[in-house]
Amino acid sequence: MKTHQPKFVTIIRLSSLLVACAATAADKIPAVPFSRFIGPDDCPGSHEFADPYVLKQGDAWYLTSTYGVGAPMVMFKTTDWKTKTRLPLSIDLNLEYLRSHFKSPEITPHGIWGFTPYRHKDGGWHAYASICVGNFNTFICHFRPLSSTWPITQWRLDKVMIGTPTGHTYETKVYADDTGGYLFYVDQLPDGNNHIMVRKLRGPDELVESFAPRPVLSPEGLASEYRNGNSGIQICEGPNITRISGKYAMLYSVGDFAGKNYKLGVAYSDTLVPPAGKQYVKLKAADPTGIWGNPGNPAEVVYLLQTEKEAWPNYHANRIIGPGLGNLVGFKQQGYLVFHAHDIGNASGNGNGRWTWICPVSFNPDAPLPERLKPVPAP
Repeated sequence: MKTHQPKFVTIIRLSSLLVACAATAADKIPAVPFSRFIGPDDCPGSHEFADPYVLKQGDAWYLTSTYGVGAPMVMFKTTDWKTKTRLPLSIDLNLEYLRSHFKSPEITPHGIWGFTPYRHKDGGWHAYASICVGNFNTFICHFRPLSSTWPITQWRLDKVMIGTPTGHTYETKVYADDTGGYLFYVDQLPDGNNHIMVRKLRGPDELVESFAPRPVLSPEGLASEYRNGNSGIQICEGPNITRISGKYAMLYSVGDFAGKNYKLGVAYSDTLVPPAGKQYVKLKAADPTGIWGNPGNPAEVVYLLQTEKEAWPNYHANRIIGPGLGNLVGFKQQGYLVFHAHDIGNASGNGNGRWTWICPVSFNPDAPLPERLKPVPAP
């Protein structure tokens, strides 16, 4: 008997594009400068457009976000990364189903974290998001579209995928390679820290139960990976993966989402899902003078963008505060990071004021990994 094998969209590849723009910073001005792309004037009635997710369809890019229940929910479309069209979203959280599923009539969602549409090779659309029901209490759900033609602006929650109303499971993305489709997400493990995890998919809303969840990127006790100060929880979150020059590059975030210590990093792997016991490899550099204050001054992470330590690479606190949740896109033979951050002087302490920014990057496949992907300095 022939079994059905689900078809998943393969991961985006930007190798040729980024190699072509390896010398961008030296020989041309990027088509789009380091700038805020979505701000308060674009989102009346909302206090943020955070956790951006970028999806390309045809000659346009679409951006979704995190949404507070009761606030306007919108998706943006752009073809030039300068102008944009605002598309209202309707996302039905199917409260009756959630209360029945968890056998809890008290559940009341008050946030949709990281809404991410996803398309099968056969053309079918699906979406995923984390539902927030308490103080960082989240679980991951699947959504079905209420139409079949993109852009789809009406969705309905139809299945809980991972987690419970008392857990901390969030930030989910789907990627695929020749071995199938995988659900990447963040979970708080028994060590008290947040790790980027992976599960294998049998179908868009079904997990392979025999594939045990495992971490693909974890905090390591480094000083830069604490959420706040050198105590308490450590974090690796917000995975977005791109194939570059034969490697899989995972953009990820660490720190406090509402503060200046939120940072955007990149880690690499030869395979989309590393073998059991292996993880994506972070980029590090020696810290002999103890810039990060870690005992013994071990090597620390080289982040793509950071606003915490002026003496550390890629410090950009003259433009933004707390960059995170990065996406890598290509436009006019140029690579760009699309991410959220606060305006200078506006780290609210509660997440309000996180808007979506764009930053050109250069890529040199022959450079050592910490120097391979870098933000392009402003002229």
